Amino acid sequence: MAVWIGGMFTTASDVDWVTGEDRVYNGTWNGSYPTHLAAQECMQMRLTDAEPVGLWALASCDTPAIYVCEKDMS
Repeated sequence: MAVWIGGMFTTASDVDWVTGEDRVYNGTWNGSYPTHLAAQECMQMRLTDAEPVGLWALASCDTPAIYVCEKDMS
């Protein structure tokens, strides 16, 4: 199981938040920092024991998954 966390490839070599904000945490990628694949452009975080929990990964944006959202607490 994984959740969408709001990151997408913006260029052939960089992943950014969909809000346009700078990434303040690079997370831990499942493997090395990802390379761009046309079929895998959206960022998710793994949550199951079958996969390394908490690692970031890329998947097709069409893959059904739950998501987390950001809330301004100020």
